[in-house]
Amino acid sequence: YYTHKREWNRAKDLLIDSIAWDSSSIEAQRLLAWDYYFLGEEIEAITIIGNAIQLAPSDSDLYAERAEMFNGLEDYDSATKDLEISLKLDHKNHFAYATRARTNIGLGEFEKAMADIELALCISPTD
Repeated sequence: YYTHKREWNRAKDLLIDSIAWDSSSIEAQRLLAWDYYFLGEEIEAITIIGNAIQLAPSDSDLYAERAEMFNGLEDYDSATKDLEISLKLDHKNHFAYATRARTNIGLGEFEKAMADIELALCISPTD
């Protein structure tokens, strides 16, 4: 609720309390990571989502989300590695293909980016 209203600091405080209460809450860690990211604390965000990955190493979305954060830092090598893992775990993860398209744009690989956009749209035309 707070995240959608862009009340990032309030959301962060609530999520920190939630994680303190239940440190195994992957969803709370995911949301907290994005709150830190949107507050400009990208390194902390990547650390938090890394903790979530340790709890759920087979969650394809977590790797794709961390890759998106790496893209924001223009760390395309780390993004590429996470996307390889994400797509190995779930070859139909449209978010991973869309994120890889953004990575490829950052690398100047525009044809690869277009191919990834087409794959993402084939898998999920409405997202």
